[in-house]
Amino acid sequence: MIFEPYVTVWVWIGTIYLLILTWQDYKNNMKIDDRHNYFMLGITFGMLIIQNLTFLYVFISIAINVILLIIVSKSLGGGDRHSMLWVLNGFAFIHPALYISYLLSFLAISIIYIGIIRLIRKKLNIYQQHFPFYPVILISFIITNIYYLMY
Repeated sequence: MIFEPYVTVWVWIGTIYLLILTWQDYKNNMKIDDRHNYFMLGITFGMLIIQNLTFLYVFISIAINVILLIIVSKSLGGGDRHSMLWVLNGFAFIHPALYISYLLSFLAISIIYIGIIRLIRKKLNIYQQHFPFYPVILISFIITNIYYLMY
């Protein structure tokens, strides 16, 4: 697939912001500055000005993303959900294949990450309930973009 230049800009800015948010997630004990997510949500919805998408497509993609995030709301923190919202909407606005690829890579990496966390918990007798989930979002984002040659 060949993508417009604004898509490449969105990918690079998104990668930088996900790196920042992942670093904050680890550094600040899973507390992040959500302004980065709101900025990226603005850039993501700003892509709609450039693209010729129908209102129905945009409405359905946003509705599906919100429903998905409601389903996984027990597993993800607030910042994670906000990041997932702009990532999922961005991929859905660019191309549906990107959306599906991101969801599949996110699911696979989530399963691996949770398995590793459970092994670490067992081996080291760690009883911490929550672990940072931003690495999964970041790695899935990077894998999807590399697969579709968006960097």
